[in-house]
Amino acid sequence: MAGLRQRAVSACHGERPRRAGAGFGLIEFMIAIAIMGLLAGYAIPAMRGSMSNSQARLVTQRFVQDFAWLRSQAVTGTHAISLTISSNCSWSATQDGVAVPDRSFSSAQIAATAKGIGCALGSGSFPVSFTFDNQGFLSGSPVALTFTATSGQTFPLQILTSGAVIRVNGAA
Repeated sequence: MAGLRQRAVSACHGERPRRAGAGFGLIEFMIAIAIMGLLAGYAIPAMRGSMSNSQARLVTQRFVQDFAWLRSQAVTGTHAISLTISSNCSWSATQDGVAVPDRSFSSAQIAATAKGIGCALGSGSFPVSFTFDNQGFLSGSPVALTFTATSGQTFPLQILTSGAVIRVNGAA
């Protein structure tokens, strides 16, 4: 019985002598931290650019959806439908002179969704108003509108007199 107890005690304490240098030392730990810092230094700016692009893409897609919905309302009814876009990229929609908040995107929404987004016209100046007739057509000439993310990514749109919105090369 004494032999069994002695084997159990020696197994608990380990029979192998401890090696010096087992595990990570301070130098190895510092090297690992430095490598993680370098990787983070490259990844964080790329992630910010990607987030900026996705936010601008979201605003661009929302504009296209709202524009298409307003056009469909003009075609299906006898309503006077219009949309006005401002230089800060916000837009407001009206139906028979009454605001349509579900199809408008305010300055506060722009600031919360895509802070720093820019928009530019191919020609002309802001604000730009689009009024649909009962067939969904717009008066005037086609309009080139470009949304720009803070990263520099552009999302160009062409708004045709037919009331269609076309995403041009490089768009979302």
